[in-house]
Amino acid sequence: ARYQSCRCRAPFLAVLLLLAPPLLGGEAARPTAAVVDFEIDKGVPAEVATGRAVASLLQTHLQTQLKDEFQLVSRDAVEKLLQEQKFSQSALADEATQKAMGKILGADYLVTGNVVSLGGVLTITATVVKVETGEIWRSRRVSAKKAEEFTARLLDLAQALKLPDADYERAEAN
Repeated sequence: ARYQSCRCRAPFLAVLLLLAPPLLGGEAARPTAAVVDFEIDKGVPAEVATGRAVASLLQTHLQTQLKDEFQLVSRDAVEKLLQEQKFSQSALADEATQKAMGKILGADYLVTGNVVSLGGVLTITATVVKVETGEIWRSRRVSAKKAEEFTARLLDLAQALKLPDADYERAEAN
């Protein structure tokens, strides 16, 4: 009789364990992402964009666009690490540096990118890289024909990062 009561409790305990996090207000842990300073091409005027400003503005938009996919590391923590470790912008493109930085920040993903000027058109590219493997989770780009459009296009970029590949390719084709 003693063992039979244990068998009856086992399914109850399994259901209780499955329901406990939502009942207690918990949620599944989302991966953590850190937005690092963007590399700015020499052809982009400093008054239009700096790597730190682009990263900050994009992070603000990502907070709303990707809030269900990621928890974001604060920009203060990222900037402090960049200063302390003296990571150069070119070093951030290196997979080993990304891995080290991600581990120090506790980030599963890094959002990196660049801004280039070709023929007077500013193109902003953002890439989300899985720190552990170096695999690109998603990469998107937007362009601005005028410097005044630049900030608005960062919101478009954050929205594009939310789109799965097939939806993004369809939107790019239109």
